[in-house]
Amino acid sequence: MNAMHVVPACLGALLFSVIVIGCGASLATRNVSLSYDMAANTVQTASAETAKAGDMVSFELKNVNPFLYEVTINNQTISRSTPLRRLGRFALPTPAITDTARQASPVTADLAGSTNRLPINRFRTNHTLFRNRFTTFLAFLSFDDYLLSLLRQPFPQEDLLKRSIATRLNDLVGTGPFYTRADFVRKGDELFEAMTKAFNDLMSEYQFLDTLAKRELRQPMLDARSTYQLMSADKGEWSRHLEATADFYELIQNTPFTFASFKTQVAVGDQEMEFRVEGKRKEESDQIPNGVAQPFTLQYQLAVQGGGFRLGVGAGLFASSLANNSYGFRDSLGYRFIVQNQRDVINYGPGAVMHFHHTTFPVGGNIGLMLNNASRIQYLAGASLMVGDRGQVGFNGGLTFGTVARLAAPYVVDKRLDGNDAKLTAVPTIDRLELGWYGGVSYNFSAAK
Repeated sequence: MNAMHVVPACLGALLFSVIVIGCGASLATRNVSLSYDMAANTVQTASAETAKAGDMVSFELKNVNPFLYEVTINNQTISRSTPLRRLGRFALPTPAITDTARQASPVTADLAGSTNRLPINRFRTNHTLFRNRFTTFLAFLSFDDYLLSLLRQPFPQEDLLKRSIATRLNDLVGTGPFYTRADFVRKGDELFEAMTKAFNDLMSEYQFLDTLAKRELRQPMLDARSTYQLMSADKGEWSRHLEATADFYELIQNTPFTFASFKTQVAVGDQEMEFRVEGKRKEESDQIPNGVAQPFTLQYQLAVQGGGFRLGVGAGLFASSLANNSYGFRDSLGYRFIVQNQRDVINYGPGAVMHFHHTTFPVGGNIGLMLNNASRIQYLAGASLMVGDRGQVGFNGGLTFGTVARLAAPYVVDKRLDGNDAKLTAVPTIDRLELGWYGGVSYNFSAAK
């Protein structure tokens, strides 16, 4: 490889390394996260209290009830899917099931003539067990009321709210959180089956009572029977209600109480970044009566550090004045001549550049390379005008350096070829390093200070 090719190759490798390093620096742009906690009324920053030009900033609003509100952050509306209207109301039965054990005096007096006390005691025990299991099942069916009561809070702490649901379930049915809707429905079926078994045991014990005891305990037995039959007859209705409650439960567990904006890059020359947040009640939140859940607005300004140089890597299309010459032969009066074909005015092609400029002034320098339409690499150095709200578009121009095809010495255009030269089948050319001008448009993908 001759020196004519070694120099551009080394220069290209060096320039490519510089651009790669610059790209790595640009990818090191910081991510600044702001978090406003509505429950605590405080602002938290995950990385820095100030931002620099080129940083990516995101803003999130925490602990906002997504069943009551939809939130707009800098005109970007964020709304969670919370279809509460599918929660149909179910009229739960309210039968009066008395506890026979608490009526010991009159029952004992009435049953003084009974000869076998053991079946009476077993009946009382099973009656109490049935009543407790019915009460638990009824409370489980009413779990949607508890969930709705929690969602009356405009700005609840999400982790505390979801822990309280798990605690309530544990107190009610002795289990931790259900992880799926199916778990919730399955627990409801288990509670109903447990109540059914208690009812069957109660009816079985009633058959062992003597005539006097059956007569005196007939009303508690009838109350228990009517209660169970009422629940059994309405199984289709309360099953649908249970499934709707399970949907509601799963919806709360899987719905985040945080609203986050898209990341925004700090623009060149910005003194601060402002975030305007608005919250308004959702139309479907009418199922949650709450007069204090009023619309809200808030503003937050993040200081931006000014000054300094920015470095960015971009790519685009470029045109260059460095064009190859092409040659041919012309025969005239028995002699052969070398002629130059019509010369290309410009070369064009894709390229990559590294921009650098001061944050207070949109004009800076650039270096880069392009691959022209003759599949040759040209090297670029010049100035850039950075435009756009974040300085992301560059208009570039300057000098270009590269190899072009030229007529080899000692041949001259339009000079007669003599001797062996007259037998040439191809025009001899060489690659020569030359300077020219270039211009182009590029997009600056990222920037770093």
